[in-house]
Amino acid sequence: MTTDDRDHNAEVVLLHPVPAPEPGGSTAPEVLPAVPGALDRRPGTDLAIYQDITRVPGERLPIIPPQWRGRQNIKATIALVGGQQWHRARYHGLRSPVYLLAALAWAIIGLLRVIGRQVRWWWVIEQHELRSQAAAAGDSREWMRLHKEAKQTRLENGADVQLGDEFAIADHSKQTL
Repeated sequence: MTTDDRDHNAEVVLLHPVPAPEPGGSTAPEVLPAVPGALDRRPGTDLAIYQDITRVPGERLPIIPPQWRGRQNIKATIALVGGQQWHRARYHGLRSPVYLLAALAWAIIGLLRVIGRQVRWWWVIEQHELRSQAAAAGDSREWMRLHKEAKQTRLENGADVQLGDEFAIADHSKQTL
């Protein structure tokens, strides 16, 4: 096929078919009630209702939206939103014990991770390989130097860990009072 070939065998299919306007009828979209299911179901109509988001340039939006015009629309809108919020409250209220268990599980996992990182930092784990290499090479002076350095570092890091943990516990107990 060349770029000059203009023969296409494609058929255009409308995604959302729009009914043709009746002769002499209005082309303005139909105003729908705010309550779901309040429409009179006509045969051949789909269940999905799509909002028209296209506007003519220069078209003005109504000052008062349709759902707030008139007492009946206001009641219907409040009932609809209230029903949605009540459903959400029941949905999450039923699942809140599962949420609590998940939060506790992840809190324990996080605590264990923090403790593991503190222990690795405190005990200078990364120096273990250097001491092992010094021992394998028979270099007792190097091993002793590394051992003393690790011992001093553990002492200093241990004080830092203890102080940090005490501050965390004190801060937590102050917040729970």
